[in-house]
Amino acid sequence: MNELRISYVPDDEWMGKILVTVRSGDFAGYGEAWVGNEQVDEFAAALDRYPLPPTEPCILEGGHWGNLDGSIKPQMLVSLTIKPQGLRGAVLVVAKLEDEIENDRSRDAALFQAVEARFLTGYNAISVFVPALRGLPRGGGDAVLQGVDW
Repeated sequence: MNELRISYVPDDEWMGKILVTVRSGDFAGYGEAWVGNEQVDEFAAALDRYPLPPTEPCILEGGHWGNLDGSIKPQMLVSLTIKPQGLRGAVLVVAKLEDEIENDRSRDAALFQAVEARFLTGYNAISVFVPALRGLPRGGGDAVLQGVDW
């Protein structure tokens, strides 16, 4: 089973935390990151096109951007990319998820988990996913993008 599942926990009227679970074959991962409601809306709008432009991948990313003195390094915790794959209508889903690295550790010395999972889906599955995605910042359950066998 291949699946991307996104939940949303609002913080205020502008921001919230996305909770992302991905399953692809025997691999699975979980990540979470703060994002703006606008980012979720823009991701949904970018996906709500047919066909998806091959040169404009749909991207939703969240993490933290570090601080000015450099003691906290920037880190991308969730990166989701959805783009056309090939000429037959397949769509590639790429999910990169990481645990947050402790402030006092360099990336090379840190103990953290990361997963990158890829699977194919199709436009019918995206058409089910987009309305659920749009509802997330407004308190609407989960948005699930199912994989499709090609």
